[in-house]
Amino acid sequence: MAVPKKRLSKTKTHIRKSNWKKKGLKHVTKALSLAKSIFKKLDIQNKTEEKTNA
Repeated sequence: MAVPKKRLSKTKTHIRKSNWKKKGLKHVTKALSLAKSIFKKLDIQNKTEEKTNA
């Protein structure tokens, strides 16, 4: 298993952590956008079915 030889500075650690968090945020926003679009399409389909059944 890899072991670091020297201690990293706080700034480097902070930079790496913030990059890691930004990646996660990017994925979350993409997934949320996709879910919203899917629900919007389903809602539109349900409304058209209700109109044809009524």
